[in-house]
Order: sequence, then structure tokens, then C-alpha cells
Amino acid sequence: AAFATKDEKTAFFGRFFAYLNGFTLLFQIFVTPRILSRLGVGAAMLCLPLSMGLGSLGVLLFPGLAGGIAVKVGDVGFRHSIHRSGAEILFLPLPAGVKRRTKMLLDTAVDNLATGLGAGLVLLLVGGLGMLYHHLSLISLGVIALWFGILFRSRKAYLDAFRLALERREIDPGELSVGVSEAGTSRALISALSSTNTRRVAYALDLLASTNARVPAISLLPLLAHPDVEIRRRATRAALGVTDKELDNPLRALATDPDPDVRVAAMSYLCLRAPEGPVARMQVYLADADPLVRASAVGCVSAYGDSDLKALVDREVLESLLTEEGEAGL
Repeated sequence: AAFATKDEKTAFFGRFFAYLNGFTLLFQIFVTPRILSRLGVGAAMLCLPLSMGLGSLGVLLFPGLAGGIAVKVGDVGFRHSIHRSGAEILFLPLPAGVKRRTKMLLDTAVDNLATGLGAGLVLLLVGGLGMLYHHLSLISLGVIALWFGILFRSRKAYLDAFRLALERREIDPGELSVGVSEAGTSRALISALSSTNTRRVAYALDLLASTNARVPAISLLPLLAHPDVEIRRRATRAALGVTDKELDNPLRALATDPDPDVRVAAMSYLCLRAPEGPVARMQVYLADADPLVRASAVGCVSAYGDSDLKALVDREVLESLLTEEGEAGL
């Protein structure tokens, strides 16, 4: 009724889907990450049914073009942005084989079958039984209410499954980048760092490191003094991405740790945070009387140093270490 001719309809749909696709792209870039990181996957998965519920209610109360636009914006705008991102996160704790089979079934059979059943139901109700189109919203609202119930249960199930997969070390670090920024996933990984199980702590640190996630300083402090050297190594490397004065003293102590990898990472942190600058701090380490400190400084420059720091390691520094015997010698 609003666009009577074929040309008018063509122009309307062209503009409508151009704007809708632009909205979907901007929402995915600027809004989806914030919702996932602050509110979690549960809130993200509510966006699509909530928008479609409001749109269906609009069609029921105010039948016409505006209500139809509201439903379509909710359907297309959120289905292919935040809803898809949230769905990918929900798959994260599943074993790889189960995940592949389930996603294949959903994409190839369930999705198409549901679309066909929905179309058949519309034809039956409107064409066969003579129901007015805006009264279809009553059925939509009923299904959406069921959808909400399932989502509230699925959030708890997801967190339980993620914790179980974390305990069993079944999560693929390569896939974790999809969901580590999600609030629930991040909290579960951080919570695992306080476990008394050393292997679980190491695994959680590896997962966080694989996605360059920032670990809170309060969670790192006890790990920097952990008796297990592997935990200290991982925790010291994780500290490189954190800026917090509470870490300064523990890492200063680790600059003389018995393990060379711990010393190297600790020195890198101290150089990056040094008030006088990394070059001036590294010069102090390279001139230290203790050969262990000098050797660790060379290792730090090799592993983490830029061109300015590498220029400090000259022939004299290397020859002084080559003449050392024992652990400090190169």
C-alpha cells in the first residue's frame, strides 16, 4: 500500500537493505564486542529474540510498514551480527567432533527445515484458515517466549560446560579467540588461576596467552611466587601485558630468579616500566657485577628488545660472558 508500483517497491527494498546491511556491519564492529565483554554471551543471545518480540508486538498493535520494518531489522540486523557471534561462543566448550557434526546438522538440515516449516505454517494459517497477517504475531510471541526460556537455561549450561572442558583441557586455543573476550569465558579462565591444580593453572594461563588476554594483577601476584617454575614462567610472561605498580616489587625479585626464562621476562617488564626508560635500565643490567644478571639482560634483549636495546649488546658484553664459567656463561 505504501509503495504501490513495482519500481517503487524495487527502490524501497534497495534502500532498505543497503541501510540494513550498513547497520549490521557497524553494530558488529562497535557494539557486539562491548556487549560480549561487559554483559556476556547470555545478554548477546537475547538481542535477536528481544528485537523480534518487540517487532512482532509492533505488528500486532500497529499493523503496517513500520511494524514490518521493525521485525526485519531485528531479524536480519541481529541474526547475522551479535547472534551469530554468540552462537559461535556457545559451541566453544564442545569437543571438536561433536562441534563439527552439530554445526553441520544445524546449517544444512535444521535451518532449512525450520524455514520451510515456518513458511508452510504461514501459508496454512493465512491462506487456508484466513488468519490476518498481523495476528501471526501472536504465534511469534509465543515461540519467542519459549526461546527466552531456552536461552536462560543455555547460559548456565554453557558456563558449566566451559568449566568442565577447562578441567579436562579440551579447549582448542586456536578457537578460543572467538570467545575469550566474552565476560563469562574470561571470568572462568581468571577463576581457574586460583586453582590448587598446577596443570589446570598452567592450561588457563596458556589459553589466556594464546589470545593476548589481559590478566588482572591481583590474579598474577600469587602466581609470580608459585613454587612451580612453569607457573612462574607463564605468569611472568603474562605480566608483560599488564601495567600495575603492585607487580613491580615481585617482578624485581624475579629478576634474580633461578630460572633464566623467568629472569628474562621479569627484566623485560622492569625495562618497559622503568621511569628512566628501557635503554637506561638495560644499560644498568648489562653493567651489573653479577654475570647472571648480565646474561639475563642479553637474553632479554634477544627475546624482547627493539633495535635500540639490541645496539647495547656489543662485542665487549658478549666476550665478558663468554669468559664466565657455569650457569651464567653463554
